[in-house]
Formats: sequence, C-alpha cells, structure tokens
Amino acid sequence: MALKISLMPIVSDGHGDLCASIEEMVVDSLRSVGVGIQVYSNPDDLKSASDFLLVGLGQWGRGSVREALREAPKYGVRRTLWQLETLPPPEILKSIAARFLLRRTPDRVTGLARLADKLALKRISRETRGPPWCYGDLESRRFSLPFREARRIRAIWRDGLVDKIIVSMESRLNFLRSIGVDSTFVPLGYHPLWGRPLDKMERDLDVVFIGIPTPARMRLLDHMQARLSGAGFHLTVVERDCYGDQRTELLNRAKILIHLRNYPWELTRMRMLMAMGCKALLMAEESEDIKPFLPGRHMVMARHENLADTAIYYLRHEEARAEITQQAYSFVSTELELGKILGKELME
Repeated sequence: MALKISLMPIVSDGHGDLCASIEEMVVDSLRSVGVGIQVYSNPDDLKSASDFLLVGLGQWGRGSVREALREAPKYGVRRTLWQLETLPPPEILKSIAARFLLRRTPDRVTGLARLADKLALKRISRETRGPPWCYGDLESRRFSLPFREARRIRAIWRDGLVDKIIVSMESRLNFLRSIGVDSTFVPLGYHPLWGRPLDKMERDLDVVFIGIPTPARMRLLDHMQARLSGAGFHLTVVERDCYGDQRTELLNRAKILIHLRNYPWELTRMRMLMAMGCKALLMAEESEDIKPFLPGRHMVMARHENLADTAIYYLRHEEARAEITQQAYSFVSTELELGKILGKELME
C-alpha cells in the first residue's frame, strides 16, 4: 500500500493499559499489511506522510492534536479520526437538555458552565428513564463522557480539521448523522493482543464476568450465581486488575464470558473481540447493534432473565458451544483482522 501514516500517540486519561495496547495494535497491524507508519511527535513528521490518523480514545482533544490537524493540509496530508469512545444514543436530540450540551464548545472553563452542564446531565438522566429510551436509573455522570466526545467531534468537523471519521458501531454513525457529521462504519478489527488461544489451557471456569459490578449488574449477577449454583456450575466475577496476558489466560480458562452493556444503547466491541480471540463463548444481553457479528453463529444473546438458563444450556452442550467459538475465532482472525480492515479503509 502506498501509504505513509503518521499516528497521533494515544494519551491515557485513566485507562493507560488500553491506550498503549491499541497504539501497539495499530502500528503492528498496519505494518503487517505494508503500510508505513510512524508515531507523530511534531509537525515535521507530516512532511513525509500521506495520512494522519487520530484515534479517538483517551485525551485526544488536547491542543497539540488541533495543532497537528491544522498543519496537515499544508503538506497534502489526509486526516482521519477513528472514534473508539462512546457517543450519545441515537435520537437523543429529542431532549432539550441534550441539544443544550451539544451546542457548546468542548471547553469548560468556568464554574457556571460546569454547573449548567451538571443540571443538563441530570435532566437527561431523568428523561431517559422512560420511553422512548427506557434506560432505567442511569446515573447522570455516565452521560458526561459521550457528550464530551460528541462536542469534540462536532467542533473539529465544523472547523474543517478532519477529512474522514470512522466509527465502529452503527449507533454511533446514526448519532453523528443526527448532528450533521458525516462518518463511515468500519467494524473494530481483531489483533492477537485482544486475546488469543493458548495451547493446553484447561477451561476450568464455567462462566466469567469481567467488569465493575454496579448495583444493577450485581442484582443480575446474584440471580445468575444462584441459578448456576443450583445446576452445579459457578460464576466468577473479576472486578479489577485484569489486563493483557493475565486477561488472555483468564479467558482461555473460561467456557463462557458474560458481556453486559456498559451503556444501555451499545455493546462494547473490545470485550467481544477479547472473548472470541480466546475461544470463550460470548454471551451478551440482547441488542440490535451487533454488526458484523451474527447471533447463534459468532455469539449467543439472551434477555436478562434468560441469561443464566442460556448459559446452563451451553455448559451442558459442549459441542454446540465449541462450534460457535470456533466460528467466531475463524471470523475475527481472518475476515476481521485489524490491519486488513483499517488499511483498506485508509486507502479509500
């Protein structure tokens, strides 16, 4: 490929291990398909580049990013934002509070501005408990990150600082369309750093959940634990400090990984790739936005109240479980390989 990409380094804002891993994945994957890539350090790096890739993760909204985006056109460099953080749900503009948050710039420099944001977020939390969203008691602070990301994106789009935006979920594409921002859906690709099969690892863990057990999740997990125990199985909950090789080893021991939504309107693709890469059966809450994965072929989906019984079924039917996990692994490690998908998109 005739590409020489300058990659803006991914700076952490609390998830440093993830940022470092994704940066390594991008560099390794693009090089594996013949793309020249360097990590950006100053505007001089753009002189020899054809493309500038900005990964929307962590602290990507800082001033040095805007400087690089402004400089790139001077050298004929195309600018692509690959957005990986959560965005607000589609149709949120029905909320007056949402429109208020989105009309502002990303900067919050006064106490009055922060107070206004806080009140708007509380109103959104109340509004989305009922129809058409029915998100339940979702804390107002949980909406802060999606709206911050949306403001950043709309600001750089309106200022003409990016030429292309890539999103990995159709719900994010639909949201950006609603605020007048063009984007392209490209599935999040697989790299072995997400997780890989390990030889001779015994799958001695029946069902695993990785994540913070919020009160709502805890009620569900307690119910699952009771149902699984009654059938002779066990649920393992891992709350923290599970990254890299440690996570890969854990998922190679797991027969089933339970994936609960962090936000009611989307399923995190990273967790899905981790399970599939390690050949653990991914079992998730029902969701419409799962493209390119197919339920029953790459993963299993069930309603809240049916997750435990569905897990029990697949624990008792090893062949059915193995068929899905093999199909999922074959799919992500060939058709969904990160370098192939990302490199092709950057070529267009």
